[in-house]
Amino acid sequence: MKIDQDASKICSLKYFANDENILEYVFWQTKSMKATFKTYPNIICVDATFNLNRSGYPLYIIIAIDANFETRIVALGLVSSDKRADIVKAFFQWFNDENPENPLIRTIIADKNETQLNVFVELYPTANVSLCLYHVMKSMKLESRRKIPRSALEEARG
Repeated sequence: MKIDQDASKICSLKYFANDENILEYVFWQTKSMKATFKTYPNIICVDATFNLNRSGYPLYIIIAIDANFETRIVALGLVSSDKRADIVKAFFQWFNDENPENPLIRTIIADKNETQLNVFVELYPTANVSLCLYHVMKSMKLESRRKIPRSALEEARG
């Protein structure tokens, strides 16, 4: 299906393929997403899906929180790896370039992905970076199952 409309009229888009012509990433933000971030730039939440598409590419989602504490998607990125610092940094650098309000980000809520946490410290030095409670609890549950014998867990439950 051919799309005749110029993509720049409806969204900001960036993509990159490596020397073997394999797609490394594609980032996009619609005009509506950009307007939402411009209105609510103070808090963003960042997460990436895991193994939800045939290519195995994580889908990065940047979400803003509006005045009613509702979440709103403000940018998306399909990436070949959420562990490669160059790709994660490219996504957030592109987001900064597309959104002049990025210095107004005061809080970033994310999972425990060390690569993205390092990028946040570099690109958003004045923002508070917090770990998502859901991801913290999930990690604690997994780690406790691995490190604490089942009998000790059952005894603790009473």
